[in-house]
Amino acid sequence: MSLYKNIYYKGSSILPHLLLNQITAVNVLLPYHHLVSDERLPHIQNLYPYKNTNQFISDLDLLLTHFKPIDPVELIDCLRLHKPIPRRSFLLSFDDGLREVYDTVAPILKRKGVTALFFLNPAFLDNKELFYRFKLSLILEKLKGKENNRSLLKPINEILGLRSEHFFETSAKILSINYLNRSLADQLGLCLDIDFDEYLQMQKPFLSVEQVKEMKLQGFYFGGHSIDHPHYNLLHEDEQLRQTIESCRQVKQTLELTYTAFSFPHEDAGISKHFFEQLDRDEFKIDILFGTQNQKYELHKRMLHRFNAERPQLPLNQLVKGVLLYNGIATALHRNYPIRN
Repeated sequence: MSLYKNIYYKGSSILPHLLLNQITAVNVLLPYHHLVSDERLPHIQNLYPYKNTNQFISDLDLLLTHFKPIDPVELIDCLRLHKPIPRRSFLLSFDDGLREVYDTVAPILKRKGVTALFFLNPAFLDNKELFYRFKLSLILEKLKGKENNRSLLKPINEILGLRSEHFFETSAKILSINYLNRSLADQLGLCLDIDFDEYLQMQKPFLSVEQVKEMKLQGFYFGGHSIDHPHYNLLHEDEQLRQTIESCRQVKQTLELTYTAFSFPHEDAGISKHFFEQLDRDEFKIDILFGTQNQKYELHKRMLHRFNAERPQLPLNQLVKGVLLYNGIATALHRNYPIRN
């Protein structure tokens, strides 16, 4: 985190929750995570940080002190019926359908009496496929401690089309591999003798359908998160729509849900007005959509924005107050909404 952000969040933490709730337009707080774990996970370790169980429990206790959990169906009804969303409410959500939400998160939430919304990628359910970015993390894990091994890095850099001999450039290039050129991850895996299929079957990083059904019976909620987690800004609009609608359709049919929810993978910046117009015209209706633009107000009537609560170095108290303060300032300046072209 930059020095300026650190100063901002520490400064905002001085303000009382009561004051921030008065100046903000945020009714429902929407923190999101991917997982909670006390283990070092090689397929995620080199991509983003995550909180351990003690940190998550502490965060949850703070939320329950100042906010009240809201049921996702109640939230959907508020949007559908144009009713005010209850003030000082919160809804937790988790992306990507990782196994840790079954092993670790769900038991904690059950003990606390809190529900949550979990977003799934059908291509990964039952560990049918390993997310290409998880492959990138495993590649970087294999390269750790071998930064000066030129005989190893040379074929890697050839695959990447990189002439540099500096490992940090190789590492950055690996992380820059995207959905469209994700086949490079498989080439690199072969070069490094990494068996991604074996890792997938041994570690089982994703939920099974049976685990999801069990969680549903425990009172948890589910939605679509695209078929296989692409960056939407790299896709044609037709493919954006297919990924969105089909992921929701499969999740709804598999779990026999009475509602439909969706969260954009990676981010929703760059999604056009026309996308939402086409989505509204489709016969398959999505009840609620979630973006990642820090609680901004979305002009599309069923779109809400979450914020990333998965930063171990930042106490949730500081993060929540920072988000609420920013929202209050942006609202006063009439800048608290995403720009859609």
